[in-house]
Amino acid sequence: MRPIVGLIIIAVIAISAYYDWNVGTIPHAASPHNGMAEEGSHNTDIDNITEEQNEETESSQVGSISLQFQEVVVGPGQTVYGIVKELNDELIYAPNKVVEDFEALNPSVLSHEIIIGHSYRFPIYSSNTNE
Repeated sequence: MRPIVGLIIIAVIAISAYYDWNVGTIPHAASPHNGMAEEGSHNTDIDNITEEQNEETESSQVGSISLQFQEVVVGPGQTVYGIVKELNDELIYAPNKVVEDFEALNPSVLSHEIIIGHSYRFPIYSSNTNE
């Protein structure tokens, strides 16, 4: 009896993990995807979503500091820091500075509450502001 119960528990955990990794448990109401896993749907490459983003680099005056930014539509699995790294040629910046600049460019949004399918302004750093 014990081996059967153990096998059932392992099967439930495996099915749960498979479902979570492939379909997910977070609702994607704003996402153009229907929540089903599709081959290639988890692409975080900024270059592949150029039709959904503003290709011009703009600047915004935040306080006394002028920030350059680029608007990007967030895809599944993307984070603020990951998008900023891709936009800035994988250079490493202080995460707290990236968060502060993102929240300054998007005053009504917290960096950890970005929504898939929505467009946000992400900071563009020149090579002399690398920290």
